[in-house]
Amino acid sequence: MWTESIFISDERVSIAPDNSDKLSEAVAVLEATGTLGDQVKALCGYIDKGVLPRVLKGGALLQSDAVVLGSGNVGLDGLRTLLTYVTDRLPDATRVYLHRYFSAPLARHLTETYLPSQLPLELQSGSRLQRLLEQVRSTEAFLGELGLLHDSDLRDFSTNLPNVWLIKYRDTHLADLRQRMLGWLGETEAVTLEEHVSGADLMQESGELQRAPQKNLAESAAVKPQTPSDEDAWNDDAWDVQDEQETDLAEAKKNVGVDANADEDAWGWGDEDDGGDIGNQTTQGPPTLSTTSTDQITLVDRFTVSTLPKCVLETITRVAADGDQLLTKYAGSPVAPAAAHFSEVIDTLVSLYLASVPHLQRTIGYPRMLTYNDCKWLSSKMAKIAEEVSSSVKEFGEHVYMVEIDERREALLAILAKAEGFVACTSPQQRETCDRVLQEVLDAIDRLHERWAVQLGQTTLLTALGTLCEACIASFTADVMSMTDISEQESTALAQLGDRLASVDKLFVSPASSPGEEPVALPAAWIPSWFRFRYVLDILEANLADITSFYHDGHLSDFAPHELADLVRALFADSDKRKKLLSELGS
Repeated sequence: MWTESIFISDERVSIAPDNSDKLSEAVAVLEATGTLGDQVKALCGYIDKGVLPRVLKGGALLQSDAVVLGSGNVGLDGLRTLLTYVTDRLPDATRVYLHRYFSAPLARHLTETYLPSQLPLELQSGSRLQRLLEQVRSTEAFLGELGLLHDSDLRDFSTNLPNVWLIKYRDTHLADLRQRMLGWLGETEAVTLEEHVSGADLMQESGELQRAPQKNLAESAAVKPQTPSDEDAWNDDAWDVQDEQETDLAEAKKNVGVDANADEDAWGWGDEDDGGDIGNQTTQGPPTLSTTSTDQITLVDRFTVSTLPKCVLETITRVAADGDQLLTKYAGSPVAPAAAHFSEVIDTLVSLYLASVPHLQRTIGYPRMLTYNDCKWLSSKMAKIAEEVSSSVKEFGEHVYMVEIDERREALLAILAKAEGFVACTSPQQRETCDRVLQEVLDAIDRLHERWAVQLGQTTLLTALGTLCEACIASFTADVMSMTDISEQESTALAQLGDRLASVDKLFVSPASSPGEEPVALPAAWIPSWFRFRYVLDILEANLADITSFYHDGHLSDFAPHELADLVRALFADSDKRKKLLSELGS
């Protein structure tokens, strides 16, 4: 009789349509057998899952002895029509079970799904929000009268409206930004940053850049990286990552109709940066300086970024503007208190971008150095909007940068390790190995220079190359200094190998400052141990008299006395002149 009296479909709800006593009799029997609760629970579950969504979205219309679904009153008004009908038709004995099994699901459906969906995100929708609040309060009173009110859920929704609205606002912007980032196909563009600094600040920053701590490569050279196989070092994983990224991006370009061979470097694949303080930089040519006054200098920095940080900045700027308007123009809005938490929305948006970097690197080949440039640009643009978050973005970019530089440096040292310390370099086989190793190193550095020159600022480019060249030069110097016996032939061969490695100085040519002047190579400005390296090469081909003269003239100040003494012992047989020099060196 229970099932005969209740009919529910996708189109209508009908309870005791003939107004007979069959339903009351069925309820009495079910109550006597202790199964009434189970039947009402099943009914409530079907209404919750099958009827409520249709009523709230499509409406409910009382027609004759049934409620027609999908027309009539919608939303909370439709809910009122449905519940009035159901509670009027069901016997009183079911009320306690209706409250037990239906009040909580109903409150959850309203507060977690329906009501949030009705919140307008437009700041000027204060009147609509106010009407919604009034409807919620009215519905709360109505449910209380029916005995279907669950705790204080609806009251809490009204009280927490600003927070509920803010969550929807945040999630909407997160979803939009996520979609835009996942749709990125490698598009890049050139940007310019200007920074106004005083001459004193510029000098201080320049000094800090030169004093930036470098890895002790003399120590790292002493513990050689494990020698890889004889396979060409360009097949090592550290280099293949970049090649895979180039392949991925070339394919992405084809998908959007871009010539994969056009301006390959503009995509920035395989970019590196420096390992020190990453300060003011310029891409093409030397840093552009324009004096605005006797005290102020404008630093112009040009480099390449992806379109991702602009997506992030546009969203953040819009959120910040909305927050300001809620505090001023729309201060009377029911959700105005949410303005105090808009900074948290900005934090979340930035976190989404930073968290997406590894995914983008794996899927489409988002290069680390492009990430660094993006973070640098985004940080500078965010400084006035959210200073603390801006600093975090900058630190993240510099961390990514350092990871890339460290991997490249270790890869170069691994190539050098195949020379086995350049020992016995006069034997034909070992000399061939040493020559091949140095050529691999020089080719690797040249390749990186070619890629970076079109993307990185000039100062960053030179500092990055200097970091890698420093690793190679310090390793070679440490190898030579660690030798205990160097024959005359070996000395000449080592000097020749060193001269070949010294050809990296062509990467550090400073453009002529005026017409007619010759460009000058200044490797020592970017490679800290350059002079030490060059003097080791000079010592290898010098006689004792020359070395003594170098020492007396103060040219060997980069060496500790015991280092010079060890090198002299390795190069020269015992003699009075050697003893005299060793005595001067305190050894």
